[in-house]
Amino acid sequence: YEDFGRLGATRTDRGMLLNLGGKELNFRIGQAEFRSDELPSLDQLAQFLNTYPELSARIEGHTDSMGLETTNLILSQARAENVLAALVERGVASGQLSSEGMGEANPIATNDTKYGRYKNRRVDIYITGH
Repeated sequence: YEDFGRLGATRTDRGMLLNLGGKELNFRIGQAEFRSDELPSLDQLAQFLNTYPELSARIEGHTDSMGLETTNLILSQARAENVLAALVERGVASGQLSSEGMGEANPIATNDTKYGRYKNRRVDIYITGH
């Protein structure tokens, strides 16, 4: 668990959770692109997953509640897939990774404020055994 702690992961009933959002991985409104070359946490996660190939990562994309629900679902899937692709680019075996768009269904902050919406535009990564 020491290695999980270095990643900033927290234990949940679904596995170890690493939240990518906020200052490090900031999705613009309606966008799924990010600059993957400026994400040290993705470098650390890739190194971790390469060290422990028996582990897998489920990548879940999220959005705020602005816009249509169906559009947000598609956007959240694109966010998750872009993070998955960035991990594969860093050498992680694609068989260790899965992605899913969650849309606006699981906010971690209120969508009533600009800051809350900013926090909800994120990617959660759950690390588990195969």
